[in-house]
Amino acid sequence: MKPVLQLAAKSLLALAIASPSAAASPRVPAGKWVVDFADHQCVASRNYGTVDKPLYLGFKPSPLGKVMQIVLALKSVFHEPTEASVAVQIDDLPPISAGLLSFSSKASGLRSIRINLPLESFAPMRQAKKYPSCPRARATRALC
Repeated sequence: MKPVLQLAAKSLLALAIASPSAAASPRVPAGKWVVDFADHQCVASRNYGTVDKPLYLGFKPSPLGKVMQIVLALKSVFHEPTEASVAVQIDDLPPISAGLLSFSSKASGLRSIRINLPLESFAPMRQAKKYPSCPRARATRALC
């Protein structure tokens, strides 16, 4: 799990983590990383929002080690599930095409946005010089 935490610090997605007032400035974390070592999954997450408007960034590796799921969760009214295509760009590398799934939970009041990246595509974040961005994330921004 340690590599996930190392990657997480460099993986603030511009699509939702960037401060609305300054698109190039990442939000300041509102707390420490929380790692859940459950029997069926392992998730590292951190809040970049406020108590009233949380914005969680999480990383969830697949049990078989082939996929890293990037998770954003934010307080939201209920929305129907949405699928979209996005491109995630790390530094000056070519954008990585990925699928995005967004859904709401009535129980928690949170909207979850999930992007699955092949682990080999996610690996360059270990040496990333700048925050990853989603240049084709117009549909994603509308979800937030």
